Amino acid sequence: MLVLATLLARAALCDGTAGRRPGDYQFIRGHDIAAGLYARSVWVGETHTALAALPLYYSGALTEQLAADAAVAPAFGYAGSRESIIARASDLRLRLSYNLKNAVLFTLGGRIPAGPNRFSQQQTITQGNLSARQLDFDHSYLYASPDVCAGAASSLSFSDIGPGDLSLGLALSYLFKGPFHPVDDIDAKFDPGDEINVALAAEYAALLPDRRATFTIDAGYTYFGKDRFEGVDTTHAGGKFNWALSAATTLTDAVPVLLSAANFVKGAQRDRYGTTGKNTSDLYVSLRAGLPVFKALAPYGQAGLQVYTGGGPAEAMKAVVGCLELGIARRLGERLFGTAAAAFDAGTMGNEARIGTALTGGLEYRF
Repeated sequence: MLVLATLLARAALCDGTAGRRPGDYQFIRGHDIAAGLYARSVWVGETHTALAALPLYYSGALTEQLAADAAVAPAFGYAGSRESIIARASDLRLRLSYNLKNAVLFTLGGRIPAGPNRFSQQQTITQGNLSARQLDFDHSYLYASPDVCAGAASSLSFSDIGPGDLSLGLALSYLFKGPFHPVDDIDAKFDPGDEINVALAAEYAALLPDRRATFTIDAGYTYFGKDRFEGVDTTHAGGKFNWALSAATTLTDAVPVLLSAANFVKGAQRDRYGTTGKNTSDLYVSLRAGLPVFKALAPYGQAGLQVYTGGGPAEAMKAVVGCLELGIARRLGERLFGTAAAAFDAGTMGNEARIGTALTGGLEYRF
C-alpha cells in the first residue's frame, strides 16, 4: 500500500538519496550500503565543465515502523582553470522515515553543512555552470547550506479495477533552507527562500493476457519563498509545476521496455521591482529497453530527447539535446550487486554546440 507513497516521499519530500536505486520505491525493511562513481563532462562551445563524485548510501530498518538512511557524495567540480576547482563533500543528508500502520509515511531529514562556502569568483562560475539545468549534472549542489525537510505521504489501493489494480497517492512537505555566505571576498549572507511541495500520483498495474504493464502519472507543485541577500529581498515569490508519465511492460520475458515523459515548468519570480527572469520549461522524453544479448549482464539501452526553454534571453537559454545510454546490471554474489553505464548527449544551447559524456557505476551490498 505504501509503495506509491514512498515513491512520492522520495521524489518530492526529503530525498536522502541523490538518484534512485533499486528498492527506492519500497519502505526500508532490511539494511543495505551502496557506493557509486559519477563522472560527467559537458562542452558548450569552448566552455568545458566537469564533475566527478563518489556517492555513498546507507539505509536500514531500525524497527518494523522506523527506518533511517544517509547519503554523502564527495565531489570535484571544474570549469576550465585551476582556480575554478571545487573539492568537497556534497549532498550530505540524513533522514528518518516512519511507517504508520501502512497508511501514512512520515519523513524528517536534513542536509548537514559539509565544509566552508565563500567561493572565489572562479569557483562561483563553476557552481553556476554545474547548476545550469541545461547541462544536466547530478550531485551538483556544492554549497554547504543547512536544510531541514519534513513531510508526509499516503496512498490508497483499489483491486480489480478492470484488468488490474489502481493506486492513488498524495504527499506534502515543507523544506527549510538555512543561510550561508556564498562569496569569499565579501562578508555577505544569502538566505534562500523556503519551499512548500505538494505531489499527486496514480499507478495502474494491468494484467494483460500475455504480459504485465504498469502505467504511472504524477504531478507536483512547489512554492518558493523569497530569497534575501544581506537582509534585502532579491526575489519575493515563485512556483514550479511538474508532471511525469511512464509506461512499462515487456516485449518478451527477457526484454523489458519503459517509455517515459516529464515536464518541469517554473514561473518567473517577482523581485522588489517587479518580475525578474522568465518562465522556464524543461521537457524530457525517453525510451528504455532491455537488450536480448548477454542476458547475465542484464544490458539495456536508452534513447531520449531533452528540450529546455526560458530562464533568460530566449536564444541563449534554449537547448535541444539528444541522449544515448548503454548500461548493465549484474548480481556479483549472494548479497552483492553491480551496475555500470555510459552515456553520450549532443545538441545545441543557444547558438553553440553542446556535447556531454557521462560514466556511472555502483556496488550495492544487501545485508
